[in-house]
Amino acid sequence: MYPDNWGCKLNIITKDNKIFEREIINAIGDSRNSLKRNELIGKFVNLSKGILSKEKQEIIINIINKIEQLESIKELVKYL
Repeated sequence: MYPDNWGCKLNIITKDNKIFEREIINAIGDSRNSLKRNELIGKFVNLSKGILSKEKQEIIINIINKIEQLESIKELVKYL
């Protein structure tokens, strides 16, 4: 299905020959299989851990939550 879909298929066969199969047509994070809000925040926190303090992470999350009301992104950029 590539390049239209970025999925994968996984088959696991256990020692007692049980088969577990899972297929995802569009990878998680794709616009057709988007991350839930809490998953997106978790990904941001995980990827910025060790780079940004927890305080800065929370500030950035709060700014992004109200980004449509910002007059300028300067408020966001100063924390990045």
